[in-house]
Amino acid sequence: MKIHISIPNITFFILIFLAADYAQESGGNQSGFVGAQFLKIQPTARSRGMGGAFNSVTNDPNVVFYNPSGIAEISNQSVGISHLSWIADINYESLAYTVHLSDIGVLGLSLLYLGSGDMDVTTTEQQDGTGEKFSYSDLAVGLSYARMLTDKFSLGLTIKFINETIYKYHARGIAFDVGTQYKTGLGSLVFSMSMTNFGQNLKYSGTYINTEVVEGTTTLITEERNFDSFSLPLNFVLGVSYDVFAYENFNAKLALDAIHPNDFSERIHMGIETKILKLLAVRFGYKFNYDVESWSAGIGVSQSFNDLTFSFDYAYSTFKFFGNVSSLSLSMTF
Repeated sequence: MKIHISIPNITFFILIFLAADYAQESGGNQSGFVGAQFLKIQPTARSRGMGGAFNSVTNDPNVVFYNPSGIAEISNQSVGISHLSWIADINYESLAYTVHLSDIGVLGLSLLYLGSGDMDVTTTEQQDGTGEKFSYSDLAVGLSYARMLTDKFSLGLTIKFINETIYKYHARGIAFDVGTQYKTGLGSLVFSMSMTNFGQNLKYSGTYINTEVVEGTTTLITEERNFDSFSLPLNFVLGVSYDVFAYENFNAKLALDAIHPNDFSERIHMGIETKILKLLAVRFGYKFNYDVESWSAGIGVSQSFNDLTFSFDYAYSTFKFFGNVSSLSLSMTF
């Protein structure tokens, strides 16, 4: 019996080994023990319209946020800009840019930014506010590389700098995303695999003053403390997509992502995207095993002018208790 050794095979075995090891060490409800939660929010309208089932999507610059191997087939240059109106008047912005470098592969730059705006500083003694303001912000800047290793198999890697800031404190670190996509040759069937936000624990700089009330009294005790470190939201995702209908003027893509996070039990994202006359897209999605998220829907329009193709997308997502959220995206290939 012959065993064919190749880079794609080796890559798959490495990812499966890492995933198995990761699955043994994580899982279950670990909410509150993992930071940098903004990295888990789907930032773009097309992905949100499909319920976040975006791991096996190709030829879209925004897929770099989900699986960096998905940009491997993008020719020329592309850019994606998105705005998400998140809960509690929080804004979430994203930017993705890719460029094809001949036989070298595809390079990508990405940016995620979440900002809270100004909030009142309160203390135990001044619970209505001290008159001082503070803000909270998250930033992730990534550099990606992807390449088709064969005509069916792509591999991608992202290294990203993460910075969280609250008041005068900040936590900074480096994380990695790695992903693969495999075109089976069975019609449009694509399998994908990714691991995102793999990196060391983060810790806020400096110290803070902790104030506690002595039990049974009104006495306050204050002491200076160091911040504890926290894990990144590591995710392992298996994805699959297939065009259930593929005609010249009508196409329907079904996508499914199985997600294993390190702070919760397994989750499922499912979505469908239909395209009519290669102009209008209608999307629906559903997320399983979420406390507050479930249904989503979206629309998009695409148009080409010579070498320029642009797409405008909108998505609306249900979000219990906090109010529903919407997102807008603009993508261009040139």
